[in-house]
Amino acid sequence: MKGARRIITYSNIITNIKKLIKNKGLKQSFVAKQAGFNSQSFSDILNGRKLLRVEHLPELADALGVEIEELFREAGEKE
Repeated sequence: MKGARRIITYSNIITNIKKLIKNKGLKQSFVAKQAGFNSQSFSDILNGRKLLRVEHLPELADALGVEIEELFREAGEKE
């Protein structure tokens, strides 16, 4: 539906990050280091024990080699 509002949840963003790590064949610890996290903090974020702060999204997108918009895609959405 054209003009419809999309609702992207925090859970969607975390799921997208996990999928990008897997699909790109990256190690979680590598992404964590590149984005400026320690491995445990990043693991805590991905497993719901800590929250990802919005100011970390640019570094995380860079570490994953994607544009920040990619973190906000809905399941099945194409570029």
